[in-house]
Amino acid sequence: MEEASGLGAGSPQSWQLTADRLTGALTIRVSVTGPDGTASLETDAQGRVIRRIPAS
Repeated sequence: MEEASGLGAGSPQSWQLTADRLTGALTIRVSVTGPDGTASLETDAQGRVIRRIPAS
């Protein structure tokens, strides 16, 4: 969660955690919304970050 707050959304105002298993592989997405926009990151089942989406 600390890593998600460093994606440029500013001070987090809300968080959303989503877990998807569409094709057998688990993906966890953490989305953070702050004054500078919404940012997110995705991890695999072991918690390794596989994608970062900076605030926009």
